[in-house]
Amino acid sequence: MDSIILNNKYSRCDISNLNKQFPINWKKVFEEDDLNKRKEKMLDLWKEICGTELSLVISFLQQNLLDFELVEKEGKYSVIYKLKNDKNEILYYQGMLPDVKNDEGLLQKLPQNISKFYKYLHNGFFDLDYDDIGIMPLENVECLDEYEWGIIEDMKLDLRIDLSTSYSFFSNGSGGYVVIDLNNKCDNNATIWFAKKAPIYAKKFWDFVDEWLLICMNN
Repeated sequence: MDSIILNNKYSRCDISNLNKQFPINWKKVFEEDDLNKRKEKMLDLWKEICGTELSLVISFLQQNLLDFELVEKEGKYSVIYKLKNDKNEILYYQGMLPDVKNDEGLLQKLPQNISKFYKYLHNGFFDLDYDDIGIMPLENVECLDEYEWGIIEDMKLDLRIDLSTSYSFFSNGSGGYVVIDLNNKCDNNATIWFAKKAPIYAKKFWDFVDEWLLICMNN
């Protein structure tokens, strides 16, 4: 873990010297000195906030988490997770801690079952080496309308979403995205958007994020 922290220019945090805006729920986790008890508190937090939505990911964390640390960079706090996947490969995921400044704008427009992840657990959860794999931090969430999508013309797609109000919150790193159209925020309104294939409409956001995130961590 030391080399990962140094190579990414993070600093370890002193739990007794955190700013006033540090999330209370995470402070309670890191106040625990014993790693196993700290891990249990962390997993309880995941279960409390998204136990149903990310059940596969939580099960993976329970079985494959080796260590996790609180770090800081440029005034922003993150948790670095050290994991061993089913191939016995070591990988690192970063979960940025919630930022109260994000309570405005995009976060307010999200369905409650998505916004609670960002508000109370992590502002994104992604591969530390490939930051285009995982749940995107709000500041990196992009509108589909910002890009030219050749697939639309190539396949003569009759779009069922408005690209100007559709945002990608998850990327699998291989041209697959889980997208929310903010004009249609019902529970099953996620679109599975591809760079080179026709989109899949009316899917549940967390079902795909949970499955794809597990696949990404094991590949």
